[in-house]
Amino acid sequence: MKKLLTILLAAVLFTGCTQTKTADTLTILTSSGYPPFEMVDTEGKLIGFDIELGEAIAKQMGYKEVKWVDMDFDGIIGDLNSPTGTGDMSLAGFNAAPFAAADGGLDMPYVVHMAASTVFTAACPTISPTGRL
Repeated sequence: MKKLLTILLAAVLFTGCTQTKTADTLTILTSSGYPPFEMVDTEGKLIGFDIELGEAIAKQMGYKEVKWVDMDFDGIIGDLNSPTGTGDMSLAGFNAAPFAAADGGLDMPYVVHMAASTVFTAACPTISPTGRL
């Protein structure tokens, strides 16, 4: 039930985000190696909670395709902030506090647990800050 509510909340929040680099394709950046969120299966395919969440968000937003870019974790924020970056959004295991203050981007925790918070970071000016949720 919590997983369904999380997906629905994320989908509703990001429905208004239409600024993309390719109209039919949503490019999502991630960094595999963080089970159960992002990992690569034996066939080389990205799998995990974040992958399923990204696919659901893209479907809700009306995209025909999701292009996943598996990259070094340290390069994700720079890519999203760059005018020549490849990503439209990211689903990866970020900690909310440092990024919100450091680059002014949106950080919305969608999984909170004892060890860390996993957050969604989007490069989309039409989404309101999380303080208004």
